[in-house]
Amino acid sequence: MVVSMTFPHGKDLQFAVTGNVSNTFAASSNNNVSAVGHGPWFIETQKLNIEYERVPTFSRELLQDRHVTLSSIDPVSGSTSDTFLICKVNATYQAVSSNAYYSSGLQVPQKFTCYPVSGDYHGDTYGDLDPLSGTMGPQGKVLTTQEWYQRRLWTASDVEVTQSTNGNYYNFDSGFWMSGTTANSCFGNYREWLEYRHARDFGVTNGWVDLFEVIGHPGTQHELYRLPGQYGTVQENNARYEMISMIDQLSYMVKGIGGNIWDNEGERLNTIPEDQVRDYESWRHDYS
Repeated sequence: MVVSMTFPHGKDLQFAVTGNVSNTFAASSNNNVSAVGHGPWFIETQKLNIEYERVPTFSRELLQDRHVTLSSIDPVSGSTSDTFLICKVNATYQAVSSNAYYSSGLQVPQKFTCYPVSGDYHGDTYGDLDPLSGTMGPQGKVLTTQEWYQRRLWTASDVEVTQSTNGNYYNFDSGFWMSGTTANSCFGNYREWLEYRHARDFGVTNGWVDLFEVIGHPGTQHELYRLPGQYGTVQENNARYEMISMIDQLSYMVKGIGGNIWDNEGERLNTIPEDQVRDYESWRHDYS
């Protein structure tokens, strides 16, 4: 019996997506505001945290209760078409006024660290993780380990702002493709992912059933870091580039632009203004 574990269940190593956590500098040219003063100060921060899991697509899905992995079905009754990442995303942005400093302006770039896990929720592994090349593995986290921070003199046009996604949002259509389940249940359960991903096409409304031949895979606009065929970490020869692309794509979505972020109740972020992080900007990321 396979026992699912809370996603993700640990980490094997960590590596910096963006180099060393460092590089602070005076914001002397920011908005033509003097870098030195005694306040009030405009203080701005932002962060983005991502949990990811690789999920499979199969060319034939006659799975029943068989053991489904990212590279096989046991006993074999199909073949792996490709795999890709689905992500849970949380972002925050804040701008406040403060008189707490008698100093200069300051900017600190936002940086990320990846915490990959070599085993999936079954405990199956797909090869070694490489901290030098930035292998992401079958699951893990990408966390902000240095927030964007800006301090400059307050101006008449500034306002205090706090924005947050305020819940768990996912980069696939939980309300459309996942009818009958929740986005959260599809993490750490390949069978649920495969069942409900194609349920609409074959009239499946509930329960686990054998599905027909699947030609291609719907919902491709939601895929991140797609890899063809059976998954192995040796495929990840451009993981760092793909990770940076993923971070920037998701940072665009949390602003409420596009419809590819859904919460666990199947509601789109772009229809819920109070959960949008409209002032989040990817240009504040430092990938040097």
